[in-house]
Amino acid sequence: MPARKAEAEWKGNLAEGGGQLKLGSGAFDGPYSFKSRFEEGESATNPEELLGAAHAGCFTMALTAQLSRAGITPTRIHTGATVKLEKVGDTFSIIEIALETEAEIPGIDDATFQKNALDAKHNCPVSKALAGTEIRLTAKLKQHVATNSADFKQGVEAGLNSAEDTKNWQAGNNLGQELKDEVDKKGPVSERLFQKPSPPLFMSDRSEGKKGNPQDEKDETEE
Repeated sequence: MPARKAEAEWKGNLAEGGGQLKLGSGAFDGPYSFKSRFEEGESATNPEELLGAAHAGCFTMALTAQLSRAGITPTRIHTGATVKLEKVGDTFSIIEIALETEAEIPGIDDATFQKNALDAKHNCPVSKALAGTEIRLTAKLKQHVATNSADFKQGVEAGLNSAEDTKNWQAGNNLGQELKDEVDKKGPVSERLFQKPSPPLFMSDRSEGKKGNPQDEKDETEE
């Protein structure tokens, strides 16, 4: 097996100086500093971040290996690692690494998945190298949905019933939104329903008890 290499270089004092981390493969070459290690918001990397990436990558490969030996091919496995660095006494220590993995694997139940995930956590080479550190694992199996299966299509049909029902639902939803907008503009519906209607314009004078023009009344009599 090949031996992997990496390099680190530092210039200056601890607080104001800075360094460079470089992987032997050339896949990464970037800065790190006191601030990037002990403060938030710095764009440079730090040893704990790289350790987390190494652990997440190692665990994910180990889990894939476990499944492959059982003849199971995962669709997707995603793992995140959170590395906690704390001051213990006068020195700093990595006190915990939390692994969170989520997988899409057809043809497997959750109990089988959890067993394989736990075995991968214990047998991953990076986990073994970090035996003195607490390692926690949260593993979630996502339900694999075969969208081309008969069951899936029947479920869609049962949920929607038909295109006509879907159209009617949308039309009703749109109308309800329009009514709501009207209420917001004009006030509660109950107030508007019981308002006294305005009389027609041609009846407004008489309905309010006003007398019309005498000449108009005379003209009406003559007709």
